[in-house]
Amino acid sequence: MTTTKAAMLAVLGATVITSTAQILWKFGMGAGSSAVTGAFIIAGLAMYAIGAGILIMALRHGELSVLYPIIALSYVWVALLASGILGEVLSVQNWAGIIVIIAGVALIGAGAK
Repeated sequence: MTTTKAAMLAVLGATVITSTAQILWKFGMGAGSSAVTGAFIIAGLAMYAIGAGILIMALRHGELSVLYPIIALSYVWVALLASGILGEVLSVQNWAGIIVIIAGVALIGAGAK
């Protein structure tokens, strides 16, 4: 099976959506809301479900061994969003990890059929 670029982009989009969901969860818990009823929590759950749906659909159009590692980019997006939105500071080690993750995903993607 050949992995389409559209499938890779869909998985990439799903990682951005699910990472945004995690930021919403953080906002929701920071606001002292209930894990079940808070608006940020519910919005995050909805976004996570949308991201999962996109991932499932994308898997029909490519190799699991190529598409699934793209999910590792979620770590990158969460770190960048946490830094930009929540003001969390990224250390040199964080940046090194981000670079390694991006390089690894790029290598796997380059090896796709």
